[in-house]
Amino acid sequence: MSVSYRPEIDGFRALAVTTVVLFHAKIPGFAQGFIGVDIFFVISGFLITAIIARDARGKGFSYTTFMMRRIRRILPALAVVMAVSIPFAWWLMLPDPLENFGQSLVATTLSANNVLLWLTTGYWDLTSDYKPLLHTWSLGVEEQFYILYPFILVLALRLPLPATSAVLAALAALSFWLMQRTLVTDPAAGFYLIHTRAWQLLVGGIAGLLATEAAFKPRPILAGLGVAMVIASLLPFGFTMVSVLSLATFGAAAYLLWASSGNPVTWIFTRKPVIFVGLVSYSFYLWHQPVFAFLRVGRLEYPEIWHFAAGTCVALGLAVLSWRFVEQPFRFARTTSARSLGLFLGASLGFCVVAGLFFQFSNGAPGRLGYTSDLGHAGLTVEYNERVRTLVPSSPPAEADKPVVLVIGISFARDFTNVIIEAGLREDVTLLYRADMNPCTDDWTSEQHEVVARAQILIFASGNYKSACTPGAIAVAESTGADLYFVGPKNFGANLNPLIRYAPEERGEVRLSIPDLALSINTKQIDLFGDMYVDLMAVLSDDGTTIRVANDAGGLLTTDRGQLSEAGAVYLARFLPDLMPVLYDLSGRPDDARRN
Repeated sequence: MSVSYRPEIDGFRALAVTTVVLFHAKIPGFAQGFIGVDIFFVISGFLITAIIARDARGKGFSYTTFMMRRIRRILPALAVVMAVSIPFAWWLMLPDPLENFGQSLVATTLSANNVLLWLTTGYWDLTSDYKPLLHTWSLGVEEQFYILYPFILVLALRLPLPATSAVLAALAALSFWLMQRTLVTDPAAGFYLIHTRAWQLLVGGIAGLLATEAAFKPRPILAGLGVAMVIASLLPFGFTMVSVLSLATFGAAAYLLWASSGNPVTWIFTRKPVIFVGLVSYSFYLWHQPVFAFLRVGRLEYPEIWHFAAGTCVALGLAVLSWRFVEQPFRFARTTSARSLGLFLGASLGFCVVAGLFFQFSNGAPGRLGYTSDLGHAGLTVEYNERVRTLVPSSPPAEADKPVVLVIGISFARDFTNVIIEAGLREDVTLLYRADMNPCTDDWTSEQHEVVARAQILIFASGNYKSACTPGAIAVAESTGADLYFVGPKNFGANLNPLIRYAPEERGEVRLSIPDLALSINTKQIDLFGDMYVDLMAVLSDDGTTIRVANDAGGLLTTDRGQLSEAGAVYLARFLPDLMPVLYDLSGRPDDARRN
């Protein structure tokens, strides 16, 4: 038995990496191009199973030798990509993205970026398009798989082939079941973690075992069916996530099992240019996401398709250089000794870990912005927003001697609560905050109705309202006599990271385009609510189409394009007398004391 070179597999790698690149470039028609990663999983399972089986049946399997091959294959090129990304991240990224990048550097070095992405996925998570190491989650899955799988396979190979296949199939079925269940209860875990992704490597492993030990003969029809399944997984047929992943996984396994370089279906996959892309596919995969991410991070406006076309050429060029001068020399002991490999990885990965820890523990080095860390560190913006939960009560005292103002909603409502606080009105009114009441219904508890009944001003703050959502809240306000207001959204453009390269005094002049969708929503809500609407865009925009992102001193009004920083709340507080004069009428503050 032997594991011979099969050019049609390299050609298939080219398909996998191309779909991923087009997906990350947001090319129309490739919204499901992420299945390229699933193809890679199947190919990895196929090849390592064949290699382990060959060694176990021959001279004997060595775990140390196996892991050294994996290290040589994966880590040198990965270390170069991470190290090269560090100065670009320092130059281009605001504190919060840089802090997150630092976490990714450490996690990727530890083969655990998939775990980090699972832990940090949530409401306050950074947009994935702007994460240079986002794609290394798949390497984490593979590397974690390599740790245990060889032991399981070597033990299973002591059994007859049908029993060995059954063991792998049982493990794959368990992992598949866990994925189905976890995608419902915890989608991030279902997508990123090893126990919900192992089935794809195991399916590839079963195909590799059958191809090498059962000597399956090439079958062009079945190989073609496999390719058709992979293509179907790319098409917008309305499949569920499980269906898409299943089509891609089992289609890839069928191709690997029954294809050969003489099959008509492999013609396209055995052309020299396609094979070459497959040969450099690992480096191409490593480079494309940092190139695309920094392309987005470095521009105030979202890049156009031609930018991504140029970025793809750059990534492919870097991939060729990486393959030739990093992958190939380090892959074989005859060209690079274990000692040289250890020194290289120790230096490069050590540099990445030190840089990552610095970025993390310095909170993304907010001093680069030229003003205090309290205003520059986005993590403190989260704390500033969340502090409302404990700073402002949810119910009025039994004998409230001041007018009651109730603000309802989640993060946008906490933003507006902070604006009221920064305006100094908390001294004049009883300010309340609730996150547990929905403007789309008046089906509130008796306690919630009692709180509403005590309020003189009722304020909902959200990013978007539907006309069918609000009649209940309006009816309640009318029945209690409360003044009702709906605070509109803020949208601070596509990307704030380039502001790191502006001097503080220049940032106040920067204006970013407000997305058309945000403008449309705001216009509809103005028409819907009339005098009940608080239009934040009106005071943040000079011309109705662009928005300011910093105050006159250069302090960022937001650090995530949606929620207000402390500087943003202070800035909007200046306009509160114009936005909601009723607050000042209720507070009894004299006209000459209404503006700070």
